[in-house]
Amino acid sequence: MNMKLLLFLLLGLVSASIGCAKSEMSNSTKINNTLATPGNPVVSKSGKYQLIVEESKEDGVAKQSFIIKNISNETIYSSIEKFRIRDTLYFLWDEEDRVWVYSGDVGTYIWTQINERSWNKQSFSEMKGVLNPPEQLKKLKPHYFN
Repeated sequence: MNMKLLLFLLLGLVSASIGCAKSEMSNSTKINNTLATPGNPVVSKSGKYQLIVEESKEDGVAKQSFIIKNISNETIYSSIEKFRIRDTLYFLWDEEDRVWVYSGDVGTYIWTQINERSWNKQSFSEMKGVLNPPEQLKKLKPHYFN
């Protein structure tokens, strides 16, 4: 009798841990599908563009910037801004194919396409109440974006 109870409890624990692992993998996949990182480019909601994060060093400080490529894999925009990676840093798209960069160092910026090869940078602090941040950004930084 005790052996059956022990076996039942053991099976319950194994099932629970498998469920947790699947949940963690699902959350990780959601983040990987929305946040661009070096080696993990992300496609825009429309499917027209790809956001690619590049790494560099300036005066020994590790930084990241981004490029945008079109469906033909042509670079149509390269950011001149470079963000320190020692601060919290996120690169992602919103529903309208705008690029959002959250930097714990310099703030949040949005790039909106003007024409085929031109993108306009705006500070989120100037656009609060006008633009709605992507849901993933609200989840990652709820105190800042909610």
